[in-house]
Amino acid sequence: MIFIIKGKYYELKDLDPKIDNEFVRLNSSFLSNHPYKWDDFKSESTKFFDKTLKNSKIHDDFFNNFTIIWQNLLKSGKYDEAETIWTMALSIAIEWEMKNPNQFIHKGTPFYFWGVTVILRGNLEKGYSLMHQALQEDIRTTGCILPNTPSLAFAMLDYSRNEQAFKPWLIEQAVFINKHIEDYCESYGSQFNIEMFRINFLNSPPSADIIYLFSYIVAKLLQIQKMPPYILRNDFASQMQLELLFNLSLVIDAVIKVKNPKQYKFIDLIAFLAKKSKLTINKTKLRLINKEFNHDFMKTLSLLKNGGFIYPDFSSPSGLEVDIAITYGIRNRGAHDPSSISSFYNDFQFIEQMLFNVLFLSIEIPN
Repeated sequence: MIFIIKGKYYELKDLDPKIDNEFVRLNSSFLSNHPYKWDDFKSESTKFFDKTLKNSKIHDDFFNNFTIIWQNLLKSGKYDEAETIWTMALSIAIEWEMKNPNQFIHKGTPFYFWGVTVILRGNLEKGYSLMHQALQEDIRTTGCILPNTPSLAFAMLDYSRNEQAFKPWLIEQAVFINKHIEDYCESYGSQFNIEMFRINFLNSPPSADIIYLFSYIVAKLLQIQKMPPYILRNDFASQMQLELLFNLSLVIDAVIKVKNPKQYKFIDLIAFLAKKSKLTINKTKLRLINKEFNHDFMKTLSLLKNGGFIYPDFSSPSGLEVDIAITYGIRNRGAHDPSSISSFYNDFQFIEQMLFNVLFLSIEIPN
């Protein structure tokens, strides 16, 4: 269905003559800056839902007909109004569901676009919750735990899928990950690459939940990267950064556990990773390092990072052994002590790369 406003063509999905007419009136009033009675639209929408039970495709088309208004609001930087158009659209469906128990309108599309809006304005917690709410709608409607929908592509960090409105966001995350992969390969002579990462981790994860967590961690790390450095020189910033790295260590834990399912303690898993990688660091050395971390975390971190940590036999960890030792220290610190560490923010990006190194190593080692 095509309509024309001020000589410009716009296209809407054909649904039903009466609701089609209301969508034309709604969009025309917005584009022409003329008043429109929302109650008229709400009334026809309710009747439309009465006639379209269990038709998720037509429900998608219904909500997609709001995107002309939404896109115009985004272009104008009117994020509040862009959110409101989705809350208003959703309110009709939710009210209809309340009056029709055990009957559902498929609402994946409005939750997805609302989530896009919120993320674009920087509220990742709310935005990711909305995106996962869209995924829950898709799961309920399709009856599939991993539905082939844009919401799943978002949640699983599937930057290869073209049929998604928010692909640029995922491409930005892929670029961020690839930079860490390049640094890992340069430091340790690995042939690992972003395609191997996609196939062996994103497409074959320990669980969907682990990818959901990893995707959110990457988004938060990107957000921190874009912040002015001078607002991150405080204890709260250190606490926030430590929490993110602790969560990244949980991802590493899950990846190794798939390859060593008989053990569950992180010290056993990380020692297994070191042995499989032909490194000399072992449980005895890890316990010794952890003891020093507990005594003075920042001093031990500095010694490890700068090559000054000495074992009783006068040997020193180096390369990936340092990365593994620091990952182990971050994991134990995060699990037992939520307090901040003064000046940790000075080392954050360096330590972030170390944990990514251990993640990539965990993905690389054979089962």
